[in-house]
Amino acid sequence: LPELLYGPPRPLASPLTQHLAWVTALRATAPQLIAPLTHALPAEQDFFGWCAFAERLATVHYELAGEGLSCAEVARLGPSLATFRDTERWQALAAVQARYLDVLEAQGVWDPPTARRWVLDNGTYRITQDILLVGTVDLTATQRAMLDQVAGRVTALIFAPPALADRFDAYGCLLSQAWQEAPIDMDAAEIDIV
Repeated sequence: LPELLYGPPRPLASPLTQHLAWVTALRATAPQLIAPLTHALPAEQDFFGWCAFAERLATVHYELAGEGLSCAEVARLGPSLATFRDTERWQALAAVQARYLDVLEAQGVWDPPTARRWVLDNGTYRITQDILLVGTVDLTATQRAMLDQVAGRVTALIFAPPALADRFDAYGCLLSQAWQEAPIDMDAAEIDIV
C-alpha cells in the first residue's frame, strides 16, 4: 500500500540489493564496533554467516521504520528510560545502518523505509483512488501517518457490531485498552488448556 500512495523520489533498491548492502555495511564496519551485536562474528570467508547476520539487522531496520524510528534515534532516546541498558548495542546498530544507507545512496537507490520516511517528511503522499481498509487491526505508526495524509480518500470497514465501535480507531485498528477489560462470554467447560 505505501508505494501506491507516492511515486518514489528515486528508484527503490531490489530486495537482493538491499540485502547485499547490509552485508557490505557489516563487513566494512570495524569488528570491535559491531562486536556488541553478536556473541561471535562470522568468519571472514563465511558469506552465508554474514548474510544471516545482515538479515537480522534488516529486520530490525524495517520494524523500527514501521514505527518511524531509526537505530540512531533509539540510541539517542533509549537512555531516557530508566531500564535501558543497550546504548552501546544501539550505537553499533546506528553505525551499521548509516553505512547501509550510504551504500544504497552510492548506488542511487533507496530502500522502501527510507523513501516512505522522505515522503512523509515532505508531505507528498497523494492518491486519486479511494482506499478501503479491511481487517487492519494493527497498522504501524508509519502506515497511519501515510494514511493521515490522504485521509479524505480512506474508509475503514470494521466487521463488528455497532456496539463495539468505540473499540476501534478511525482506521479499523484495535484500541487495545478498550479490549483489555472486555468480558468474554464463554463457559469454563469450553476452555481446554493444552
